[in-house]
Amino acid sequence: MDTKPPPPVLEFARLTGRLVELRPHAPSDAAALFPLVHKQAAVTDMLIWNGPDASEDLERLFSAWPSKDPALAEPGALGGGLDYFFTIHGLAAGQPVGHCGIRFTETPGMANLGYWMGERFWGGGLCTEAVSLLTWLALETLQAPAVEALCLARNLGSQRVLEKNGFIRDTSFEPETPRHGSASAPDDANPCELRYVLARSTYQPPEGLPVSAEIRIAPSLMS
Repeated sequence: MDTKPPPPVLEFARLTGRLVELRPHAPSDAAALFPLVHKQAAVTDMLIWNGPDASEDLERLFSAWPSKDPALAEPGALGGGLDYFFTIHGLAAGQPVGHCGIRFTETPGMANLGYWMGERFWGGGLCTEAVSLLTWLALETLQAPAVEALCLARNLGSQRVLEKNGFIRDTSFEPETPRHGSASAPDDANPCELRYVLARSTYQPPEGLPVSAEIRIAPSLMS
């Protein structure tokens, strides 16, 4: 008889660092995040995404947490087979500065990280800390065996963020097709992507992070 406990499923998570706080995204975040991504080529060109056309697009996107219907999740799937997305709040700025998430529906048996931040908040370590908190949640709480993140070859900033967090580039990775949604990509987008991976077996939790964590694990959604 298999007595292995089911993988954790988040009911709620709020992670606070020294520079940022990750909170489950909510429709009320859309108004602050919309101007940071709408027609902001510096951001969207790195995501292979044209961005939202209206604040209401983000409101709809942020209306559910987790983002997948629990009834559709497979029993025993990592993270409950759900995707968890967060608004990145800048503690000094006192406002949302970006968006990030952990997908368990992207690569079987692995957590997939994604993130973006408004251009005016680049360069201050906020994105690096946000990825650190997200990685901690995926590996320490949700017990993913490894996390991956994809970025464009020209996105040197994202590569530095991942390397600072201990991610190693998978030099054997050669995607047959772009992993980003081509339907929403700019016409002149270059789909070349790099893959970075961090295994739980080699992960070293960051000293002093998170500063605080409020986490609630949900009862089994498959029972």
